[in-house]
Amino acid sequence: MPTTEKLPLEIVRDWFKGVEEPARGVMALFVMVRIQDPDGLASWEDVFCEWLSARLDYFKHLGRTLQVRGLIDFILAEMGSDQYWEHALNKQLEMIEHEQTPKMVRQMVNKHLPAMPKAKEVWFQTAESWEDLRSNYLTDERLWMWEREMERRFSPV
Repeated sequence: MPTTEKLPLEIVRDWFKGVEEPARGVMALFVMVRIQDPDGLASWEDVFCEWLSARLDYFKHLGRTLQVRGLIDFILAEMGSDQYWEHALNKQLEMIEHEQTPKMVRQMVNKHLPAMPKAKEVWFQTAESWEDLRSNYLTDERLWMWEREMERRFSPV
């Protein structure tokens, strides 16, 4: 299997830039709050792309790749499942029907409820495209091969 000229994190970054909203913003937030504290007013998407673009030695690059792969796997295992969306819909309907839910909250839920099918579709497409990317470029085998290639190129021995 030939190595790619793109670095693994560049592959993830390029994939992420093609992710649609609402998955894009939520995923960036989900990953970054588990990695670092908020830094100023920058958008989570920008912070995430910067984090993916950092110049690192190949050991740290591989570590960061494994970290982001695991976090994206984790969020997409939930957000890319029918069970999640059934639960989310049921919770929103409960909020609307519950007498003690403030009127403003019910109105907000009613306003966002029609967007759920599109959001679900986006998350499912995102999960599918991630699985394609992961199985082609981010498998353990592929990353081991990349690491060996980096060792060959940059090792003093």
